[in-house]
Amino acid sequence: MRQANPHDVLALERVLVIDFENTCGPGVTQGTSDIIEIGAYCLSFAGDIDAASAVSLLIRPVRSEVNTFCTRLTGIRPEQVADQPTFPVRAVELEALARGFQSQAWVSWGQDQNLLHKQCVGAEVPNPLEGLPHFDIKRLLTSMVYEASGGERPKGSGDGVGLKTALKELGLGFIGIPHSARDDALNTAILLKRLRSLAKEKGLVPPAGHPTRRPRM
Repeated sequence: MRQANPHDVLALERVLVIDFENTCGPGVTQGTSDIIEIGAYCLSFAGDIDAASAVSLLIRPVRSEVNTFCTRLTGIRPEQVADQPTFPVRAVELEALARGFQSQAWVSWGQDQNLLHKQCVGAEVPNPLEGLPHFDIKRLLTSMVYEASGGERPKGSGDGVGLKTALKELGLGFIGIPHSARDDALNTAILLKRLRSLAKEKGLVPPAGHPTRRPRM
């Protein structure tokens, strides 16, 4: 299986940007953590970013609770998710979103594919994004951020830098609240679109109409 590279994701035209927020803090372990928000943005590189189009799907946890630590981090309160659908319902909606948008891949700023896999296993449901390639663009594109800005990549950032740091490096501010899955997905889309534009200027992306191969992950 060939390892992904930045050109693979930058050559695409339509990607689904995803971010997950999980229960966390005292009493919550890896085995009991639940996804409580899915943030999504359907990014078409041909169009403009529309903040109002960012999606937030709240989820009622079943193996853990939203504690005060989690609320401080994510802004999500227990009463906000108490009457929300559980993950299996939201998984169907996520699959429909990806299918309706005709996504070529899904991306995240970090290893959100692991969070999704663990949640699907715990809930005993199929992975709603199973048929799509996934790109951890934090790992793939951090170097390009610093190449574009002319800055020096921080030492010890082997797996990439934080989203706010990457945005700041390109002169972009963070819109909304960090650790809101919706806002994180939106800002990831903004960053990715900016990097795609810079890559096109350098001739790293095939011209419009050029056939792009579907990466095998």
